[in-house]
Amino acid sequence: MPIVFIFIKANPGKINNVLHEVQKIKEVKEAYAVTGDFDLIVKLDVKRVNEASRIILDSIHNLDGVEKTSTSIVLRQPEERQ
Repeated sequence: MPIVFIFIKANPGKINNVLHEVQKIKEVKEAYAVTGDFDLIVKLDVKRVNEASRIILDSIHNLDGVEKTSTSIVLRQPEERQ
């Protein structure tokens, strides 16, 4: 199962609204308002990468207040510690 992170830049004054609306998307596993170049980090729970594409293009980009997004797909996870 791919791990997908979406970094969202929101319009000024819209961060809380975007966070609230993003949390309504069923595939969103975690969502945080953060400091830095982007305002939100969202972790998706999807079975295939093309599902993430659909969510980003059809849901997240259509939210009022979303200025831009950047997406990262995890290529390698650390080995579990024993």
